[in-house]
Amino acid sequence: MIRIPLLHRKKTSTKVVLVVLAGLIFLMGYFTINSYLEFQAQTLLKLEAIAKTLALQVNGDEHQYLIRKYKEKGAIKTNEQDSVYYKIQQELAKGYTANGLRSEIATLYFDSTTKHFSYVVNSSDTPYYLDPYEQFHKKFYDDYTKGGTIEAYTDEYGTWLTAFSPIKNKNNVVVGILEVDEKYDDFLHVADVKLYRNMGISLIIFIVVAVMLLRYVRFVLVNEEEVKRELEESYRIIQEHNKDVLNSLNYAKKIQTAILPPLDLIRKNLPGSFVLYSPKDIVSGDFYFFHELKPKKKFFIATCDCTGHGVPGALMSMIGNNLLDHIIPSNPDIVPAEILNQMNRGVVNALKQEGKYSETRDGMDVSLCLVDLEHNTIDFAGANRPLYVVRNKAIMEYKGDKRPIGGYEDTTQSYTNHHIAIEKGDRFYMFSDGYADQFGGPGNKKFLIKNLQQLLIEIAGLDFNVQHKRLYESHLSWKGSNEQTDDVLVIGFGVDISE
Repeated sequence: MIRIPLLHRKKTSTKVVLVVLAGLIFLMGYFTINSYLEFQAQTLLKLEAIAKTLALQVNGDEHQYLIRKYKEKGAIKTNEQDSVYYKIQQELAKGYTANGLRSEIATLYFDSTTKHFSYVVNSSDTPYYLDPYEQFHKKFYDDYTKGGTIEAYTDEYGTWLTAFSPIKNKNNVVVGILEVDEKYDDFLHVADVKLYRNMGISLIIFIVVAVMLLRYVRFVLVNEEEVKRELEESYRIIQEHNKDVLNSLNYAKKIQTAILPPLDLIRKNLPGSFVLYSPKDIVSGDFYFFHELKPKKKFFIATCDCTGHGVPGALMSMIGNNLLDHIIPSNPDIVPAEILNQMNRGVVNALKQEGKYSETRDGMDVSLCLVDLEHNTIDFAGANRPLYVVRNKAIMEYKGDKRPIGGYEDTTQSYTNHHIAIEKGDRFYMFSDGYADQFGGPGNKKFLIKNLQQLLIEIAGLDFNVQHKRLYESHLSWKGSNEQTDDVLVIGFGVDISE
């Protein structure tokens, strides 16, 4: 038996501890720097795609017409003042909302006499026609005819990433550029928070590992090179394992996203509508459902909130979606309350929840509507979730039954069906509890349902794209730097009927 001197063991164990510390610091630094670079690259690609797409949608001759007709700064004071301006502004506003941008989209005109760029059309509600573009970029001038991207730069308003693309008239002459920005500061703040958090976690891990190694390695370690190889192999295995887990989750997200109904199908039947869907993790326990009975005439729409979030919630969402896909097509005349009854029995059977001593209490909360545009009615049933109707600047609440789907509930009890006559101007809202339960704001408290009700009353008269934007921005503002508490799902829609 080979005996290693005590002094040598101490030196070796100390070296191993230092290797572990160095490895943790390296991994932390690598992933942090890589996240910065990857985010910037991905964001620039996204912005470039948006800029190119919207630039092709803008009619260059119409854009040139505006510049020739209105030659004075501030000549256009409202979006509706000129139909051509309004048309271009609406295209930009749709692109802004559809892509979830936080910074406005604008078109710019280059004055060859003054050698300066000026704003022409912007996506916001207030024009700033021919205001000078102060953040002049040499790259705008150099690549004016082909477009491009500008990596992170800082001005008085913060740090930005920018992409731009030329706007051409029918003669293929460049008459302006379309510019898209994304603020980089918000990501840097979150990344810094994660960095400090990772440093704290790494320090704790290091202390635990160091204590264990100092007690164990001194008596067991024989060959430093062998231990070093084992440590390197362990790190490699951990990295591969983390990569496999993330790859699996991202693939699961693709599957879950594919199961969700296409937004185009919802908008086809409900042109006035929006879906605000923001999972907490890669995969979600919230999901929405849509089934068309008669195109543009009769259809089911639902929001579902499964127990938990992430992987457990996503698995429950698959069960819920499969049940809805099975129950409704097999009986198209079924009412929402009976659908919930059958879903309840289906979840209880699927999770073997028979008997009050069942180990699993998992289930889901559901808000389900049958919209009948032939008779201008809505049938609603809810399991722990309500339906809000904003009418004449006031909220009417149709409460769901205080029973979830599944979770060992008495399957002999029935859910309640509410029959609602649609009136002109009605706005309907269905949602999970994630929006109201978000922590943030003054005192780091929950947003609360009363604040959501007030917000819905305020925005109900607005265009549904604007409603989506207001809800999303209010959620982000309230959340601030906090972690998202739960999955968020809000659906709003309106039906235009004659008097």
